[in-house]
Amino acid sequence: MQNSHADTSLSIFYESRSRMLTIDTEKISFGRSLDNDFLIEHESTSRYHATIEFVKGRFVIKDSSTNGTHVQISGRRVEFIHREEFVLADFGLVGFGWNPELDDDSVVSLKYRLLSPARSV
Repeated sequence: MQNSHADTSLSIFYESRSRMLTIDTEKISFGRSLDNDFLIEHESTSRYHATIEFVKGRFVIKDSSTNGTHVQISGRRVEFIHREEFVLADFGLVGFGWNPELDDDSVVSLKYRLLSPARSV
């Protein structure tokens, strides 16, 4: 039986960096500490703020921060998570300690896009 998620990937963009996650990618980390995969230099961001990983067929963001994480999927309402996980879908924005809808030049939100293989009929 072929894995139906084999071609699923998640593209993430933060400032001038980008990365493509696949089902085989280890979890990636975000925060103020230099040993994170993505360094987020903002006072509202924890040292080890959040991770994204592929779990049970889906890309999941897991918050482990003090101030929580805001996730906006496909331009819909922003969801707030704090010390919990949230399934990423379609495309969207992530704010590590801030709401990505706020118009604030001091923060840059992470952008992501889920890429799935076309389904054959």
